[in-house]
Parts: sequence; structure tokens; C-alpha cells
Amino acid sequence: MSAVSVSLVNVALPAGQPVTLPFYGGSGNLSQAQVNPSYDASQLPPNTPPLADFYFHQLQVGDDLIISHVVSPQRISEFLQAFVHMPRRLILGSAPPAALPDSTGLQCLYQHLLPANQPCGLTITGFPPRLEQVSPTSPLFQKAYPGQFIHALVLPDGRPPLNAQSPGFTGQKCQATLDQETLHLDGRWLWLKDLNQVGVNAAVKTRH
Repeated sequence: MSAVSVSLVNVALPAGQPVTLPFYGGSGNLSQAQVNPSYDASQLPPNTPPLADFYFHQLQVGDDLIISHVVSPQRISEFLQAFVHMPRRLILGSAPPAALPDSTGLQCLYQHLLPANQPCGLTITGFPPRLEQVSPTSPLFQKAYPGQFIHALVLPDGRPPLNAQSPGFTGQKCQATLDQETLHLDGRWLWLKDLNQVGVNAAVKTRH
């Protein structure tokens, strides 16, 4: 079976430029939201190709946040407005994004670029690991929230990502890796995820 060819459209949205881009669709636990054909093309940059029925893939915010696998069409519109003060880059595709492994109950995925030599200011506990607290001094303050689960820690030094397939994928292990073992490294990406209750239940079952 051949792979589906996906055409991508990259729309750069300058800081301070409000965009009201309606989406529709989405299904259960799948990220399949599409641009509503009724959207107002005049609010988009010149030479933007037609976007009707294209699927949401990513919203890149500045240089240090990527939002993807958003199930709710309404949340995509909310993200566009919430980060209007920052440059944003909207990635849309002619086909839906590929599903992630270990994505039961996934509602949204956030990839955060962490600065080197700055404590993350996160309290991570449990198995599977989740955020217990976000300090006001954290670089992720008001970007990450208690209750979000750790999907992966992707490191730039060649070691495999720390994720659900890693031995000892616990809050304690994630905390030590971030605050001690890799604090000096540039290019660390912390992947956080929102889960619905089905996803939370599935994650908790991995304890047993």
C-alpha cells in the first residue's frame, strides 16, 4: 500500500495580526480539523493559496513552541488568538497528519524548546509522568500547566528520546534528566500532551 502524498501550506502570521480562521471536523481522538470554506481570505498574507478544506497540522509560535495533533477545531482558533502577540506559522496539509504512537485519548500535543543552563521550574511526578507544578520562574510558565502528561523528552546529544518505551519512564527520571543530566544542553525539546479522560485512564493503567 503506497503512502498518501500530502501537500503542505505554510502561512506566516506576523505578531499583532489577528486572524479569525474557522475550522470544522475533528473526530473523537483524531486530529482531522479542516479549514472552513467560508473563511475570510482577505485577512491572510498576500499570495496565500486557497486553504478551504485543508487539514490543520501545526501551529508554530515563535521559535520555542509547536502545537499539533489538536482534536478540537475550536481550540485551534483559540490558539491563534491567544498567541496573537507573537509571530505564528500555521502549517496546513491536503491530508490529515499521521497519528502518533501512544496517542490514546490525545487531545493536543505541545513541543517546548527548553533553554540551556536554566532550571525548568517544573515539578514532575508519577508513572506515567505528569506535571504537578509549574513555577512562576519557569520558562514554561503560562505555557505548561499542572495535569499535562509528559509524552517525550527529545535530546540533542544522540541518545534515544525518553518516552513510554524507555525503561523507568517516571516523573523522578524525567525530573533528574531535565534538572541534572542535561541542564547544560541546548536544543532539548519537552513534549507535553493533553489527554481526555479515556486517555488518562489508559495512561494510569500502565502502572499495573
